[in-house]
Amino acid sequence: MANSELERRFKHAAASVTVLLSFVLLVGCFPRPDSQSSDTTSESISIPTTTSEPSDIEKSPAVSTSSNQISPQAQGVSKAVEEISGVVVASAAKIETSRSRDWGTWNSLTPSCWSVRDESLRIYELSGSATDDDCKFTSGDWYDAYSGSVLTFKSAEEISDSLQLDHIIPVSYAFRHGANLWSAIKRSVFYNDINNFIAVNATDNISKGNSGPSEWMPPNQDYWCTYSHRWVGIAKAWGISFEREDYDKLLEILIEC
Repeated sequence: MANSELERRFKHAAASVTVLLSFVLLVGCFPRPDSQSSDTTSESISIPTTTSEPSDIEKSPAVSTSSNQISPQAQGVSKAVEEISGVVVASAAKIETSRSRDWGTWNSLTPSCWSVRDESLRIYELSGSATDDDCKFTSGDWYDAYSGSVLTFKSAEEISDSLQLDHIIPVSYAFRHGANLWSAIKRSVFYNDINNFIAVNATDNISKGNSGPSEWMPPNQDYWCTYSHRWVGIAKAWGISFEREDYDKLLEILIEC
């Protein structure tokens, strides 16, 4: 009986061990919860980042990203200042001038019968003009930039009375702003400089007289830019100074041109 009881207990213990081993093996086939959590948190996750500037679609068109952009007004100021730079501003000398004494007469263009004045009138005439044997105009049409109109003349007398050749910078103005120091030859060359001429109606030319731009501008405002460009260009070429008021007036106009 003792051996039989011992054998029964041994078999029962062996069966228990077998069941325990089977349970351990079964649990080992499944991942532990803490192990799964560790694998998840250690996984590398890629987060998209934007390091470049937004595309053109994303940018607001009202915002300028260029520091070199200049407004049209600023460009106008810059160009005007650049153009007029180099012109000296100085008060006029309190002296008078005489055309016959200080400037001479119109030079002749040899071997033709044209004088510088006649040649200048020819430059500004439109078409269909007529001249006599002495190269004097007897009829023709001229564009008058001061009034913005076409002048038509039928006789030499009309041309003599109503068509005049104006010095853009008057010789009297030039004399008070540096030309008084020139030699007689240089003044004669200036007096006959075609670049300083323009054919205009007598009324406006008389109205202008010896005035600078601050006192007189052509009635035709469409010509103001060209008139101002010519004043500055001639002054710089010949070293003629400006009154402060004339300098400011020309700069004001050039900024708008």
